[in-house]
Amino acid sequence: MLKTDRITLYGIVIPIDWLQDGEISAVGIAGYDETVYRVINASTGIGLRSYLQKRVVVDGVIQRLGETMTIHVLNYRIDTSDPTRPHNT
Repeated sequence: MLKTDRITLYGIVIPIDWLQDGEISAVGIAGYDETVYRVINASTGIGLRSYLQKRVVVDGVIQRLGETMTIHVLNYRIDTSDPTRPHNT
């Protein structure tokens, strides 16, 4: 069953797929709840590649299909909040 929700996600940008030459071809957001969301490669999402291993806050639309989670990024910013304070993800 496909379900979509708009969320604000706090997490870290991580590489999740590579080309044969080792170049990163897709990134994801590792949420602070340890869920990984694959970024759909729309123009806003592609910009996240510049922020590998950085803490970010992402507004977007997630889709769930079984265990697969994707996020269509609407906007994002660097997370400058206190990392010791819990976030709602």
